[in-house]
Amino acid sequence: MGFKKASLEKPSNIFFITYEELMTDTKTHVKRLSEFLGCPFKKEEEVEEVVKNCSFDIMSNHEVNKSGDFPCWFPVPYSSFFRQGVAEDHKHYLDAKTIERVDGLTRDKFHGAGFMYGI
Repeated sequence: MGFKKASLEKPSNIFFITYEELMTDTKTHVKRLSEFLGCPFKKEEEVEEVVKNCSFDIMSNHEVNKSGDFPCWFPVPYSSFFRQGVAEDHKHYLDAKTIERVDGLTRDKFHGAGFMYGI
């Protein structure tokens, strides 16, 4: 919540975006990010190329991301960073009690601050 508050106080210093916003209008937010970084796109085709190359399908199919090798900074294989790439996939990994606990924390901590995503 501190980052959200700081981004409102100093929007030229902190770029804040949620996953849901990015997924709703990817091209617009990629353009916003490039402008924030001082590297605006010159052509719409450039935006489309970046969005395409950062897609789940492209990123998950890079050979390194299929690898069982471990990065030096984290003790899990690269392949573990990619699952299905779909909403609601957490239900395959978490039990109902854990999901309810996370949903409760989300309501308590985020909804009161205006973040109404997810539940």
